[in-house]
Amino acid sequence: MTYRLIRLAPGSYDLELDGDIVASVVRGGGRGHHAATWFAELLDESGARPAPFTAPVHEFARFEEVATWLGDPDLVMCSRAA
Repeated sequence: MTYRLIRLAPGSYDLELDGDIVASVVRGGGRGHHAATWFAELLDESGARPAPFTAPVHEFARFEEVATWLGDPDLVMCSRAA
């Protein structure tokens, strides 16, 4: 399994697994770098959960924690046309 984080906007990513978007990673909480909380949330909560998901939503204090938890996936910019 290979994850990629696709940056859509500051604080907003799609999480791609083997070519399919399976989750979102978003920054929530207050303003400022240290006040933010990051969430990784599966798009389909009813199906099998890909590793390392053990729940539909996981919370992290920093973006780097999300990336480490996902196995340090590639980070790419969104290439979708507006």
